[in-house]
Order: sequence, then structure tokens, then C-alpha cells
Amino acid sequence: MAPFLLLIDANLSKSKLRQTAYAFLLPPDLKTKARWMNLEPLIAWTRRVQQFLDDPQAGLAKAQAPEDLQVLEEKIGWIRRYREPLAEWSMLMEAVAVILQYIRTHGYHRDAVDELRARVASFQTESLEDFFTEVLAFVGRQASQAETVEQGDRRLPGSTEVLESLIGAGKQLQGRNKNGYTKAVLAMAASVVKCTAETIQHALEATPARDVAGWISDKLGISLAAQRSRALTVHASGTKPN
Repeated sequence: MAPFLLLIDANLSKSKLRQTAYAFLLPPDLKTKARWMNLEPLIAWTRRVQQFLDDPQAGLAKAQAPEDLQVLEEKIGWIRRYREPLAEWSMLMEAVAVILQYIRTHGYHRDAVDELRARVASFQTESLEDFFTEVLAFVGRQASQAETVEQGDRRLPGSTEVLESLIGAGKQLQGRNKNGYTKAVLAMAASVVKCTAETIQHALEATPARDVAGWISDKLGISLAAQRSRALTVHASGTKPN
């Protein structure tokens, strides 16, 4: 049974549950963009509702809702048929979480496939075999590119989260400026360096201030704020008191 059938049934159930005494069972609002992110919250909701239906009287008493089991079954009983596939989908989501966490933390490198295969071994079943084969093949292709790294750890980042964090740090360093990057962009590179007295001394000796000024002039030019200030300067009109 495909997960998109669960999505269809969940959407149909909204009209049956909304504006009723059982509206507290409504499925979560789902994304219209990045729809692949809908599966995890939908599965979590389905598991909770299934647990509720295992003992509906107790759940209704806690929610102080009317105990009309026939109406309840008509509105949400459809979820029972997903009990078996839900166990497999839940296992899949747990495996995906392990894979994503590993790639975020360790990136792509020579031993990535072997290490990742060991981490997901407990999740592998016959029905998920094709999924893991495809994932490990993809990781292998990405990891093979790490061999082209000429020095250092020979691993490639597997997530843009580090880059996004660096961009966020750059915005903080720039302060209130919202009109593009200024010379403060150089501080973004400096912020990821292990700063020691030797590092600072080497940097000052290797890169003269005139080279930095030349790079800023060639690569950045003047900022939008500076352009606006220069082009739209208005001389005092005499309308304000001296």
C-alpha cells in the first residue's frame, strides 16, 4: 500500500471531522511545497490515532468528548487498514533519520558506505532492500568524489546546513546592513579559522592591507548604501532652522 493513499484518506477525513465533537482528531496541515516532508508528521499522527482507537472510550473520556463509537468509526475508522503498512513506513522513517544524521555529521568519505551500511543493518528487510541499495549506491558515488581532494581529511560535506549557518553568521557580522555584502564578508572566512596568535601573525605577514583593500575594490566595489548616499545627496534647502 502506497503512502500517498494515506495522504488522500487523511485529506478526505478533514471534512468529516471539522466542526464536529471529534475535531481534536484532525490530521495535521500538510505542506503544498516540499511535499516529501509531509510523510513524517502524517505517520506520527496516524500512529497516535491508531493508539486512540485501541481504547476509544478512555480517549474520549480524557477529551471530554461524546461517546458515540458508531459515529467515531464512520469518521476515522478507515485508519485501521493502515496498521500493517504503517509499521514498515515507521521503520523506513527511522532509517532515513539515521542516514541523514550520519551524512550531516560525517559527510562523504572513503569509508562512508561501509559505516552507513552497518548503521542501517537493523532496519533492512526484504521489502526495503531496494531502498537501501539505492541509498548506498548514491552515497558511494558521492564518496568517490572525495578521493579527488588533494589534502586534508578527504571528505566532502553532505549537507548545506554548514553553509547556511555560515551565511547566518555573515549576516550577523554585517549588522544592520541589508543592501548586500560589504567588506565585512571577509569576516565570514575568518570566523571558521582556529584563531591562534601564530595564525594571526602568519595572516598579517602573508596578506598586506593593500592587497585586502584591492580585493574589496575589485570584487565588491561600493555598497548599495554608499551608491545611494553619493547619488542622492541633497543639499540643505534652508527649510530647517539653523
